[in-house]
Amino acid sequence: MKELVQVKTASPRYPRRAMERGVSGWVDIYFTVTASGETTEITVDQSEPKSVFDRAAIEAVEKWAFQPVEFRGRVINQRAAARLVFRLE
Repeated sequence: MKELVQVKTASPRYPRRAMERGVSGWVDIYFTVTASGETTEITVDQSEPKSVFDRAAIEAVEKWAFQPVEFRGRVINQRAAARLVFRLE
């Protein structure tokens, strides 16, 4: 299986409340890349702190796009994972 090639990215929006409080964290997310390269079936696996950045991470991944995955000459859906890190600069 080849590595996924991302063709469209979107950075997550930092939640205002977390920013005001100086909170950093991360979200581990699973998603499916469809045969058309879009993301679907987006779910949060783990996050720290719990639930603070989940919505922002999901909304960002919804905007991502990838090159469709080919396997044995056919375009297929591919399950993938990512960690989105939220850190104040």
